[in-house]
Amino acid sequence: MTGIVKNEKYYNYQNDPSNQIFTHFQGIYYAGNGVYEVPFDALTSSGKFDVGIAYIKRQDNGKFSDQALWQTFPATTAGTLTSNDSVAGAGSVGAITNGSLTTFASVSETQAYLSAAQYLR
Repeated sequence: MTGIVKNEKYYNYQNDPSNQIFTHFQGIYYAGNGVYEVPFDALTSSGKFDVGIAYIKRQDNGKFSDQALWQTFPATTAGTLTSNDSVAGAGSVGAITNGSLTTFASVSETQAYLSAAQYLR
């Protein structure tokens, strides 16, 4: 082991560093064909809080794409989404508040994002 980290990349929600307070990735999961699914939580400078999945492409040279695709989960009548903690294929799990903090599980349409992520540079 060398202890050396290579190919670091930093991302801002919606690829806009001027409109964010923070973007937090909860993990990174390989989806195939050089694409990674990354569950995220983000707070914009206007105070909007979003959760969802970012899609990042690993290039042939080992570096990650300059930008990500952002799939933001829509608001729900069941409560307020507070985090997206893990993703596997089209499934996500995280936390939701609806009087108390509880977990959610969801399935989202990811195929269009996975296909589009192939063109990230």
